[in-house]
Amino acid sequence: MPPRIRSVFLFARQMSTNPSQRIDLTLYSRKYCGLCDHARDNILSLQSDYKFNFAVKDIDAKENKEWKEKYNYEVPVLHINEKPAFMNAVPVEDLASILSQLTK
Repeated sequence: MPPRIRSVFLFARQMSTNPSQRIDLTLYSRKYCGLCDHARDNILSLQSDYKFNFAVKDIDAKENKEWKEKYNYEVPVLHINEKPAFMNAVPVEDLASILSQLTK
């Protein structure tokens, strides 16, 4: 199994796998970021297949100074249930694998 795929499944195992647990996805993003737009589109494309709450936080907003300091050069960054899951990109296949594991 390639390292990237293995890490996706290890991440999913570390998360709670209770199917009734709410899944919260938070995308740390910024305006005029093509990678961020692509990540958001990938996440939204899975909404019909998986049940999750989705929020986008603009790291350049004044109230998100902490996130800008942390992720300024890493966006897009996706947190799943408040834990970092992806940086710089959100591959739809990898996210689908994690969501599938979490909803089993």
